[in-house]
Amino acid sequence: MHTRSIGLALAGSAVVAWSVLAGSFDEVPRFKHEAAGAAFDEAKKLFDARDFKEAEKRFKECQDSTDADGKKILKPWLNACKGGVKLAGVTKAIASKEWKAAESELKKLSAAFGDTPLRPQLAELSKQVDGELYTPLANFEEDAPAPEKAVQGRGEDAKYNTDAAFVHSGARSLKWSAEVELMGMRPIAFLPLARMEEIRLADHRALHLAIYSPDDAVGKFTVFFDVGNLEQVLRSQEILKARGFFYHITINRPGWTEIRVDLDKELSTYSNATRDEIQGINLLMIPPSKPKTIFIDDVRLEKPPGKK
Repeated sequence: MHTRSIGLALAGSAVVAWSVLAGSFDEVPRFKHEAAGAAFDEAKKLFDARDFKEAEKRFKECQDSTDADGKKILKPWLNACKGGVKLAGVTKAIASKEWKAAESELKKLSAAFGDTPLRPQLAELSKQVDGELYTPLANFEEDAPAPEKAVQGRGEDAKYNTDAAFVHSGARSLKWSAEVELMGMRPIAFLPLARMEEIRLADHRALHLAIYSPDDAVGKFTVFFDVGNLEQVLRSQEILKARGFFYHITINRPGWTEIRVDLDKELSTYSNATRDEIQGINLLMIPPSKPKTIFIDDVRLEKPPGKK
């Protein structure tokens, strides 16, 4: 058995969860002059065309023709223009196929400008970059990827969540209350995440998932990579000695934690099961660990450099 226990409370702290930023930017300021209204409309068109410098000029032209409430509406647009200018670094990295560099820059811009009207453009670019870097396993959306659709046997302690405060990206996440059940002679909480019938773990370098904790109570969980032996494992007296790979994580601070399991490093000396045998990915909570409600999102595999 190969296991590792780590604390991951601050991993990915720079990442902005798109859905948390629920502000609307459809409001239009009240202008004293008709020309200012026309300038505002033109500024938005320039912004959508990514001509951010000209858009900023037009938005500034509107400021003297509106009241304090109008200036509040204009402020995020002006801020978004400043962030938009910096998108050039992302598009340059994408054009050069420097995907990790593009991802890194997008995270910085998302943290700084994700709560502005630049959000849809950041999300669009992030989707493009993610498609090059990751194979999705489970996102808990209505159009879930195939590995998630293949999952069977989720209990009533797992429910889809649409509250944007607990969604890492997209419109939904999975809320898991980790209710312990007696399986065989061993109490355990079990959550299947993905079945990888047509995806080879050997073709990927890392597993990623995001977990949200609503409080600072310590939660200890185990990521279990199974070899198709779930029923046998769950009813085993010594579950952690079963065939498969176990990776222990500790969540002990509120907010989102981004977890990365380096498959090359963690499985390189592991002899219990090979990567080619892995058929599914699951979360376990094994007493004496205490039950804890968490939200899970964006379960995906990281591709090696250059792999489509």
